[in-house]
Amino acid sequence: MFSVSFFLQGIAQKPQILSGPIQGTTTSNSTIIWLMISHTNELYVENLSFRSLENGRVEILPIRMKRINDTLKIAKVILENINEKNKEDIKIELRNKDYSLVYKLPEIKLFKDSISDFSFLLGSCVFPYKAKNRRWKIFETMFEIENDFMLWMGDNIYLLFGAWKTKEKIYEKYITYRKNPYLNQFLKNQPNYAIWDDHDYGPNNSNSNFENKEISLEAFRDFWANPAFGTKESKGVFYSFKKQDVEFFMLDGRYHSSDSVLFG
Repeated sequence: MFSVSFFLQGIAQKPQILSGPIQGTTTSNSTIIWLMISHTNELYVENLSFRSLENGRVEILPIRMKRINDTLKIAKVILENINEKNKEDIKIELRNKDYSLVYKLPEIKLFKDSISDFSFLLGSCVFPYKAKNRRWKIFETMFEIENDFMLWMGDNIYLLFGAWKTKEKIYEKYITYRKNPYLNQFLKNQPNYAIWDDHDYGPNNSNSNFENKEISLEAFRDFWANPAFGTKESKGVFYSFKKQDVEFFMLDGRYHSSDSVLFG
């Protein structure tokens, strides 16, 4: 019986993409791709545009990888010099000593510099604890709506029942959400920009006194690919980005908030 157990543990697991690839901050010629992967020692992003050099080569900046538990890693890849001709020429490969997985990126949505109509989706409060799949199916409906990007306005996860008290439980909640098939399919459909509110920051109505706010900030940075997370001088999740002639200001109403101050 011991030998059977030992044999099963010795079988190598195949590399997997458990969530993503998800587009984060995006411009007319660049984007950040986020993935949650497992059972892999190495991740490579290959630019195949050498097959058609007239399209220009996509520049792949260093991959940022972070281990979040014994089997899972988070990766962020910055892609630059993308255009409509070469954006199909990118693939991802995961490897370990026994297996490899090659994955071609889904269509990358780029922003346009020229002034034209655009649309975006906006939502908050992804509360999954009642009605189970019926609530998640809203993302099937949103998936079918043509859009240029999505704004996540907070309570993108719910840290309930004391889940905000430990780093392990905070990360476990993010992992559970990102593995959800309805949410995962939708996240892969367009660039995503996020801020938080109390329930993905900490307990109900939490403010700057929340003792684990640095852990919450670390997790938020790990699971979203925003253009920035606060500034060097002032921590938080706030930032801004532009789409054509419109500038969006994404604010943080939690990290610095108190009875007399909201944004710091």
